[in-house]
Amino acid sequence: VPQRGFLPCSSSLGGNVFLMAAFGFLLFTAAGLISEGSELLLEVLDPGIVGGLLLPVLGAFADCMIVLVSAIGGTVEQAQEEVAVGLGVLAGSTVMLLTIAWGGSLYAGRCDLTGPGGTAVNRKLSPENKFSLTETGVTTDSETKTGAIIMGISCLPYLFVQIPLIDGHPAEGPEAAFAGAVCCAVGFVAYSAYQIFFPTLQKKKIEDAQYKVARSAAVRKVEKAALSFGGSLNGDGSVNTVGLKRVFETFDLDGSGKLSTTEVEALLVGMAAERAASPNTKQELALWMKDFDKDSSGSIDLNEFTAGMAKWISGIKKQSVGELAKELKSAEVLLMSAEVDVEEIEGDEEEEAIQLTASEIYKKAGLTLLAGTALVAAFADPMVDAVGNFGKASGIPAFFVAFVVTPFASNASEVVSSFIFASKKRKRTISLTYSQIYGAITMNNTLCLGIFLSLVYARGLTWDFSAEVTAIIATVLGMTVVGASRTTFPLSYAPPVLAIYPAVIVAILGMENILGWH
Repeated sequence: VPQRGFLPCSSSLGGNVFLMAAFGFLLFTAAGLISEGSELLLEVLDPGIVGGLLLPVLGAFADCMIVLVSAIGGTVEQAQEEVAVGLGVLAGSTVMLLTIAWGGSLYAGRCDLTGPGGTAVNRKLSPENKFSLTETGVTTDSETKTGAIIMGISCLPYLFVQIPLIDGHPAEGPEAAFAGAVCCAVGFVAYSAYQIFFPTLQKKKIEDAQYKVARSAAVRKVEKAALSFGGSLNGDGSVNTVGLKRVFETFDLDGSGKLSTTEVEALLVGMAAERAASPNTKQELALWMKDFDKDSSGSIDLNEFTAGMAKWISGIKKQSVGELAKELKSAEVLLMSAEVDVEEIEGDEEEEAIQLTASEIYKKAGLTLLAGTALVAAFADPMVDAVGNFGKASGIPAFFVAFVVTPFASNASEVVSSFIFASKKRKRTISLTYSQIYGAITMNNTLCLGIFLSLVYARGLTWDFSAEVTAIIATVLGMTVVGASRTTFPLSYAPPVLAIYPAVIVAILGMENILGWH
């Protein structure tokens, strides 16, 4: 049996089919290990760093390695020949995630579109609407639309390498590839920074919204209670401290002269019915204690209550009725969109039957990541060779073999996990699913493409892939328009999106064989 190092190789059609299947399974296993290990780190590391940087990078690792080995070894002529495999993997991964993963997740996560404004209702799928293209679908949050827009912007580096082809000068490819690689590097750093810091900014927005809504609800409650004592304000607009004292006494259930955390929490529970969004009582209790308990005693005395409530009332009275209503509406919408279902959290906790310590998680995550990385490093290059040899033996261009076969190995775990996650049928999970898909494409267009273009520049290769790049850009921009134009997607979107995958293959064949593009 012919060997390549310690691994078998073949020049026959059947032999390379077997090798692609074997190496593909190993890459699929590696991708699963990397995904499992990186998700374990979410338990012990900052979610912004792990979710914003580590997960996307590790998710793209298999594709990056295949792109890297496709052009790094052999002579320049061999690298020029094998670079088509790398581009095929990049294009196939991008198109598969935006069509099969996106459309399949829409089907898996569909719910009845009977919510306000025709939005999806969490975990509700009526038997009579099970396969309805118009009565079922999914709804994402507004941040998911931002992810789609960023994905579209990430196509910019492709333009750098396509410009020399417009006037028929592909020999200028290496210089253009350098500019494209720089653009990819800038995009990768900017996107990583955005992903790391956006959760922090979003958390601050949510905390600010919680504060505004909690303050408004508390002032309404106090004003209502103070009506019997002359109201919360005097005739001159100043705070009625006497009235606030009497209100304090009605809240002080045990007559201790202080509001304990139990009494404040009971007050918050009593105000919950007046709220548009279900409040998080524990978080609001923390807000109250932060603003009122100035001596950190764990309770609120009369002076602290009067001073704190005067501050809240004065803050609200400075705003006009219209401004206040608009601010509260925006805050309540943000809180409802950020709300995490208690049942969902409990369900996730039930799935974790075994609780690990932080050191055990680090150890397990490290070993899992190491195993996955080792498999990718060992079998990415043989996979590229097998794809190239299969193309020669079958007469099928290596690009198309790589486009179809390799992404199903390197991205299969991402596709399957997207389906499983979306099948929980919640706005939060489908939003995360689509955000991860858009993020994976952005990583392809920055990190993977950046590595690819760096190799094209370093080795002086010719970039002449107009048909393939046109297909990639058209698919990405098309799905950018879809993802950025709305937050609710009926099931009727799934069939045309799924049809894009075979349509791209046909389009590339047409551009190459009919239009004469390369």
